[in-house]
Parts: sequence; C-alpha cells; structure tokens
Amino acid sequence: MAGNEQIGFDIVKACKDACAKAGALLKVIIETGELKDAALIRKASEISIKAGADFIKTSTGKVPVNATLESAELMLQVIHDMGVGKEVGFKPAGGGTYS
Repeated sequence: MAGNEQIGFDIVKACKDACAKAGALLKVIIETGELKDAALIRKASEISIKAGADFIKTSTGKVPVNATLESAELMLQVIHDMGVGKEVGFKPAGGGTYS
C-alpha cells in the first residue's frame, strides 16, 4: 500500500459492504506489533473506523509482538476521539501470559 491510505480505506469498505449484504459484522485486525509506530496505529484505526469497521482488533495473536498496553490505549483513544464508542468495539489479542 506504500502509504496510500485510500487503498486501505477501499479494502475495508469493500469488506464492510460484503459483510453488510451477509448480515455479518466486520472486525479489522490492525496488527499493531508489526506497525509499531503510534502514528501508524492511530491512522490505521481511524481509516478502519471511517470505512465501517464494527470492531478493531490489535492483532492476530500470532506474531512476536501482539497487544500492548500502549497500542490498546491508542486504539481506544481513537474510538473515543471519533465519538464512536457505542458503535465500534475493541478487541485486544495476544500479549497475555498464563503461567
């Protein structure tokens, strides 16, 4: 995508349209551990929400760095700042230890 935000928006929007036709919700996985940069995580969250995501999720849980407190806080702040707290859900994934 090389920094082309419109491509990301268009992909999420197409997925949202398909989900809407099927009566399904759309969960967008940001993969914050791969993005690493706070500005990129924020922008990806904003684009996902603007394109119609019903949920935004930190990661698949299958990469070396998954949900962190910092990435979760950023994503929750975007949901708050955009005023969509009742419409858009948040899901952290990975990052937990069970020892």
